[in-house]
Order: sequence, then C-alpha cells, then structure tokens
Amino acid sequence: MRYIQRQTPTRLYSEPVQDTAYRAHDAIEVRIRDLSKVGAVLDAVMNRGVTDIAPVQFTATKVIGAQLEALREATVRARGQAQAMAEASGMRLGAVLSLSTQPDYSYEYSSLQLRGTTMGSMALDGGPVSTVVVQPAISVSVTVYGRWALVR
Repeated sequence: MRYIQRQTPTRLYSEPVQDTAYRAHDAIEVRIRDLSKVGAVLDAVMNRGVTDIAPVQFTATKVIGAQLEALREATVRARGQAQAMAEASGMRLGAVLSLSTQPDYSYEYSSLQLRGTTMGSMALDGGPVSTVVVQPAISVSVTVYGRWALVR
C-alpha cells in the first residue's frame, strides 16, 4: 500500500491508496448418494469456516417406477375424459385407435385429441442427521394422447 499526500488550506496529511486488489474464489461440488449424510456433510463444511453454501439440490436417478405409475394414471384420465364426451354425445366409447405419449400431428383433428396429464411425486427417504435437510418430492409428469372410436 502506498500513501499520497494531500494538502488542505490548514494542514498537510497522508492518505492511504490501494494500488491493487486481489480476490480469490474457490468452489467445490459434493455429490452424495446417501441422503442421510447430507446434514453431516453440511455440518462438517460449516465447522471448517465455509459460510457461503449454495442451495442443496436433489436429483432422482431411479424414477422409472414413478413414471410407470404416472403413465397408468394419465391413461385412465384420458379414457375417462373420452368416456364422458362419448356419453354426452349419446354414443359409447369404442376401440382404442391410438395411445401415445407424443401428440399425433398426422391426425386431421389433432386439436380434438383427448389428453390426460398427471403429476405424481416420488418421496426421497433419509435418516436422522444433526442438520435437518428437508428432502423434497421429485415431480414426475406424463401426458398421454389418445383417440377412440365412437359407437352409436
């Protein structure tokens, strides 16, 4: 650090001037598969003096069971909507013409396709820890597009 001299009408004084400022930043990412250890890891990091901690993020790696359940529920909802429309028009629901998780853009009346969307959740279980970490539910969303024949 260096000093520069300034003069006022009544006196002469020195003022510190900073020539250069340095700033260092380190970051570390920790991935934990055992959710019961998240609180202990946070405690250890804070005990080391780290106070700037980014929000904890959760990602599910095994969601196939929740996806299959959501797919079943969305299909039931789409069929229920089709059944209600058929009955309201004085008809019955016939055979399934198509079911998909992707819209059928080749269908001439695609804007009339029935769609059942469902969102479920998959709970993440964890054990007791010293720092309480609220473990969220991971949302799973599925949309089913269906077409049915109408029978008089």
